[in-house]
Amino acid sequence: MIKLANLTKIYRSNRKTIKVLDNVNLHFKAGERICLKGDSGSGKTTLLNIIGGMLAPTSGTVEVNGFSLTTMPQHFLSSYRRNNIGFIFQQFNLLPNFTVLENLLFPTIPAGRPIKKSRKKIERLLDRLQIGQRINSYVNELSGGEQQRIAVARALVNDPEIIIADEPFSNLDQKNTEFILDLFKELNTQNKTFLIASHSRYFDLENQFIDREVFINDYQ
Repeated sequence: MIKLANLTKIYRSNRKTIKVLDNVNLHFKAGERICLKGDSGSGKTTLLNIIGGMLAPTSGTVEVNGFSLTTMPQHFLSSYRRNNIGFIFQQFNLLPNFTVLENLLFPTIPAGRPIKKSRKKIERLLDRLQIGQRINSYVNELSGGEQQRIAVARALVNDPEIIIADEPFSNLDQKNTEFILDLFKELNTQNKTFLIASHSRYFDLENQFIDREVFINDYQ
């Protein structure tokens, strides 16, 4: 499903060259639950962003379902991200001065879905995440755990087949980590693919969920 071949990413700044990824070759199957591991700066986030179509590699190829991301025009990449990828960011990346409902409606608008239908779906999703009572609250009024649940809801609102999660548990306590993992397990019955980078102190809990650990350093 996801194939990375000879993938390299180089950053150049102030006459310095930093090779974050060096000739990475990986293959992930549909429905697989992968945890990316590696030292800080090993390129986990960079790799996730490349697979998610948010960042272009310096060289090498990325294929998802047989389509090459590295040759895809930008407007097709936008459609790819919207229809295929659900992002859960470490820092949430929510809009603090908008309500929960508004934050979750925004990703559905480019897809052309009717707002009334999207709202009903959002209400069901928030109820499933046990945070439905916060639908009209502003994001800056929410706790860290509540914001993480909203970030998860935003990632799922367009029903993506690939969920990319960068340190999704770093701001959560054990109870919330277990809750989110239970939701991930439920979603995985729908054959969704999970790519997770995590340093969570509760990571042993994830061993109940992960199919395979990938140590980025081993593939460079």
